[in-house]
Amino acid sequence: MLARGYRFKLRPTAEQEALFRQFAGVCRLVYNLALEQRRDWWRHYERETGQRLNHVAQARQLTDLRAEFDWIRAVYISCQQQALRDLDRAFGNFFAGRARYPTPRKKGISDTFRFPGREVETRRLNGKWSAVRLPKIGWVKFRDTRPIQGTIKNATVSGGADGWHVAFACQIEHETLQNLRPAVGIDRGVATTLALSTGEMVSVPASLDRIEAAKRRAQRVLSRRRRGSRRYARQAAVSPGFKGVRGASAATSTTAPRSTLPSGSALPCWKTSASRT
Repeated sequence: MLARGYRFKLRPTAEQEALFRQFAGVCRLVYNLALEQRRDWWRHYERETGQRLNHVAQARQLTDLRAEFDWIRAVYISCQQQALRDLDRAFGNFFAGRARYPTPRKKGISDTFRFPGREVETRRLNGKWSAVRLPKIGWVKFRDTRPIQGTIKNATVSGGADGWHVAFACQIEHETLQNLRPAVGIDRGVATTLALSTGEMVSVPASLDRIEAAKRRAQRVLSRRRRGSRRYARQAAVSPGFKGVRGASAATSTTAPRSTLPSGSALPCWKTSASRT
């Protein structure tokens, strides 16, 4: 099983962009209110209810909050629940020593909201554009630059200086072939391209020089062809095969470290904070 993300540029209408800002603002508010609860009200909650203040308790209080405020209920509930899961994961990483204490989300920096994968749908419009259906927002066009593989687990909409984007987190079925040979360590260098732990040295630039020469010959031939002719098309089909050769030679000349190939009721802060907002 492989996990892979696909990020695309969205092209929303003016109404959809306004909904994006509303969704991001409400999800940011829910996250910050939940953070305030865990930081300042957890003792009061445990004393009053005898239970721990965790994701399950806050998700139950979110229902009461949505029933009281229409502008919070207008935003899809799954996006708000995803914000609570993000906070729960942040606290888990903090207590495990993997991250710092969670901080509030800020407008203009944390303009994101996420949908579960089972609640979104994509369809192809033409050769360049596709559309994604987001609950309570509708079909939104995005620039389709590559096909989406695997099963969509979630879709995250984020905003920034360059507009709005959607990122699909997918799981791809992949069968890893069994490694029948022993593991070997690889060290990349400059003088010697690859040094193996077995003592073998591999030099790639010798073969790249020959490929570079063939690439220059193919480009010279292409420059003498008339653009739009059949001979130009045939030669152009040959020349792309040499693209990336220079990048590959540059990549092999870097130095990298040695690696191994392995075989209840809502708390008062909900209401007071929401009223202040």
